Amino acid sequence: MPKLSTLGVKPSITPTSATKRAIKTIEKAQDRVDRGMELVLLSAAGILQRSIIDSGVSIDGIDYAKNLKVVLLSGSGGEVSVSLVYESQEREVESTEEDGTTVFYFGVSEESKRRGHWTTVMQKYQPWPSDLLPAKISKNDTKVIARNVTQKEIQSLKARIISNRRAIEAELEKHGLDNASINLPNDNAEGMTVMDDLGFAVLRAEFGLGGKQQAHWRPAAKEMQASIRGLTSKFVEFVLTGKENLFDIPDAESGSAPENERFSDMLSGPMTPSI
Repeated sequence: MPKLSTLGVKPSITPTSATKRAIKTIEKAQDRVDRGMELVLLSAAGILQRSIIDSGVSIDGIDYAKNLKVVLLSGSGGEVSVSLVYESQEREVESTEEDGTTVFYFGVSEESKRRGHWTTVMQKYQPWPSDLLPAKISKNDTKVIARNVTQKEIQSLKARIISNRRAIEAELEKHGLDNASINLPNDNAEGMTVMDDLGFAVLRAEFGLGGKQQAHWRPAAKEMQASIRGLTSKFVEFVLTGKENLFDIPDAESGSAPENERFSDMLSGPMTPSI
């Protein structure tokens, strides 16, 4: 039996030169929208950065604002945001007298936890005043975060540890620290490598916790928000013209920001202006 004949039609469209130009224009417009969003975010971050620098506020004697970096962050879903980042540096404790109102927090490694190292006991009873450590501590055993607090807070922390001294000493010895002794004062912290928690200090200054208030992030955020309308106009013009010089863009880098030093999120909310 003969097979039935079939009739197939496969239409195709060949775009004209004008259509090709239109498609490229649409694609370019989407690229400009994406880039325009980045430019608005970077401009807003620059306004925030300059306002904080102009405030002249120093934290614990550190003029940190001049070292704030603008970082462009890309999320897994393709969203883009920016953050101001300060990269904390390690330092050595010179003397417990200079760090008289400093307390230490211990970030014990997984290996130390597995071995039950005595620094796990330090972590359990933290924070520790600088002149009350039971022994010298190597940075190979734990990462140490330093925070400045008030004299009143120091006295309260010392009283807590001293009142539990015998139990803590016994626990330290059980975990491998020979002849554990918590004596006040001592110089065990001298020469120890620490990293100052500047984010914590900025928060205390911003809200006047334990000292004089030095609000500078929230006023800077208000200035940034007030500029959004102007940035919106520039965004529209950029999509039409592609002129990046419409924006005042700060130096920026792409990457990720340490959670404890992402000041924009902590103090002013994520910098994601609506346009």
